[in-house]
Amino acid sequence: MSTLLVFPSSMSDALPFIEQARNFGATVVGASSLKHDPNVSRCDFWLWLPGINDAGFAESLRVAVDSYGIDGIFCPNNVAHGVIDTMIKEGSIQARLLALPFHQEIARYNNLELRADAALNLAKTISSEADCLAPLNVAAWLHYVDAIMGQSGEAKLAALIGAMVSAPRGDVVEIGAYFGKSAAWLTLIARGLDTIQAMCWQSTHGCQMRQFNTMRRFMYSGYLMETTGKQ
Repeated sequence: MSTLLVFPSSMSDALPFIEQARNFGATVVGASSLKHDPNVSRCDFWLWLPGINDAGFAESLRVAVDSYGIDGIFCPNNVAHGVIDTMIKEGSIQARLLALPFHQEIARYNNLELRADAALNLAKTISSEADCLAPLNVAAWLHYVDAIMGQSGEAKLAALIGAMVSAPRGDVVEIGAYFGKSAAWLTLIARGLDTIQAMCWQSTHGCQMRQFNTMRRFMYSGYLMETTGKQ
């Protein structure tokens, strides 16, 4: 399993990475040039490193990489990232440097555009009327539903676009909205088309719906109905 160095681990961008890396079973070595790092307790190991402009930085980093068997470095600081990148290219240390959070974010949005194009292409095989939807809107819908737990794959979501753009004006009823991914997706399409309304029915008590309150707040353009099975 990987051993990852996070430097500077004191930055706010470091914490989400630390949590995710540990969830995947990686060993996280935190490091900072600050003596009081607020994220020390989140790391498996922690060490102090000199500042990148200090004469001893390069040697201290090399020793840390060798001592802990570090094979990957996450550096959310742009300037420090450039210094470490140069060291790796010059062969001073043997480790892979992970992408900056900024670059990861840009890549994620670029990927959203590709996913939106793929979804629309699939939707158009069902109905040519899917041409009425802008790829940017579909990318925004995907961005939203990515944060919602659900059991609907992207092919199914794309197929729903194709079905709904060619549907007559009226209500679309979803029976079974337990997690809410497809419910949110249907509502987004309905709002985008402005011709139909989404109604989602869940026959389970609301306390068992993990995202019931989130769905209820979101679906202001549709309806979310709940029943316990009683009349």
